[in-house]
Amino acid sequence: MNAIDRPDRLVGTLIGDPSWVDAIAAIGKAEDLSFAQKRHWSTSLRQTGRYLDRPLSAIPTRIAAIGPAIRKLHPATLGVNPKTFLNHRANVRAALLWFNRQTPGCGCKALMDPCYRSLLEQVPNRHARDMLSPFFRFLSAHGVRPDDVRDSHLEAFIAYRKERSF
Repeated sequence: MNAIDRPDRLVGTLIGDPSWVDAIAAIGKAEDLSFAQKRHWSTSLRQTGRYLDRPLSAIPTRIAAIGPAIRKLHPATLGVNPKTFLNHRANVRAALLWFNRQTPGCGCKALMDPCYRSLLEQVPNRHARDMLSPFFRFLSAHGVRPDDVRDSHLEAFIAYRKERSF
């Protein structure tokens, strides 16, 4: 039995994608940031996580992954001062740009098992390959072989995507 067969084990970051918790920890330890930057960036990450109504551990640090959700936020609907909201948004962007430069190789870069890579190469439709790739990386990260894939693995992947995607 692997971790996917036990949904309670699907907690935290998966397939090498750091979260805002990781960014806050890195900011706190950074020697190249001022005390004010550390405080403002960490506060803004936490507050924006509240605005998004997501646990910080489930928010990816890739700006492309969270940008659309942040752009949908509006200070009036959140009941906050527009200037405060813009400051938080700017701080989040600065913090994530800094964090992603400090941690090369982060993001959705889990290695795909060669057996999944060969299966993917057999799919002629590029769109279908693009849709299968994240699932194959997810399975590879959990050590699931192609012959062992079950419905529970797909359900775990869907739950993971719902939790980590916007």
